[in-house]
Amino acid sequence: PLEGLLAADEVAVMGQSCGGVEALDISPDPLVKTSVIWNSGIHIRDTPDSRIKINKDKLKALHAPIAYFIGGPGDIAYANATDDYARIDRVPVMMANLPLGHMGNYNLPMGGPFAPVGVAWLDWRLKGDQKAKAVFVGPHCGLCGDPAWTIQSKRLDELR
Repeated sequence: PLEGLLAADEVAVMGQSCGGVEALDISPDPLVKTSVIWNSGIHIRDTPDSRIKINKDKLKALHAPIAYFIGGPGDIAYANATDDYARIDRVPVMMANLPLGHMGNYNLPMGGPFAPVGVAWLDWRLKGDQKAKAVFVGPHCGLCGDPAWTIQSKRLDELR
């Protein structure tokens, strides 16, 4: 029933918390055009008994733009995400923090404030929507002007 309705050449991966680590694990796949990581990041320390087999080396294999949406310093994943951001230098990356903690505000109607920025990122990266791009880039960047958010980015200005 979805034949002809899906753009198989415009693939995004995303996940929240443990799902974010799983999204990072698959992000190097050549089909992936962008990744969105919610309240997550690759664990800073490898432990021999860990069930999580992905490590920071995976970040070297990224080939497409990536966005992190994190719940601020109170988010349990904050340290992992900020460490990922510091290590990523080959691809455009953005990290947006809204101090809502690890579970953000996903329980609010329509996903709360995280949802529209995620949709804008996908609209920009998968559809080329320039209005959506302005949420993240430019002299009047929408998130940049919102005092609730803390934004960091590298190389976003290279993107169409």
